[in-house]
Amino acid sequence: MDRNSLKALNATSDTKRPQSRSAANGDSSSRTDERFQLTGESLTLDPRIHAYRKDIADIALAGQIFAPHYARPLLRTCGAEPSPVRTTPATGSISIATLEPGDAFAVLEYAGGWAWGYVQASHLVGYVEASALTDPA
Repeated sequence: MDRNSLKALNATSDTKRPQSRSAANGDSSSRTDERFQLTGESLTLDPRIHAYRKDIADIALAGQIFAPHYARPLLRTCGAEPSPVRTTPATGSISIATLEPGDAFAVLEYAGGWAWGYVQASHLVGYVEASALTDPA
């Protein structure tokens, strides 16, 4: 039976490794030349008319709030039948508005058969069944 073994050595190198930037001055390794600070009072935005959640926000809000992800709206229109705009992605949830055929809806996320975004005319934020939306004419 052959055995392979490794021996530990207590040898060290005489050459010094340069300190990494983050160790030397506390900066992140993804440092940029620009820095920003969160200053001033926090904004309180109305989530009924400002499209943001804890995981994503409209790119138009990037200078006003922090979000892990920002999305650029994708304009869609309501198809041939009116469609409710709902508070949550569920058919039994409260309807806050109705999209009429041809009305514009700015989609920020598609997930689970639902589109999350806002009614372009009123900026009301909510969920619309994705199948109710079409490409703009």
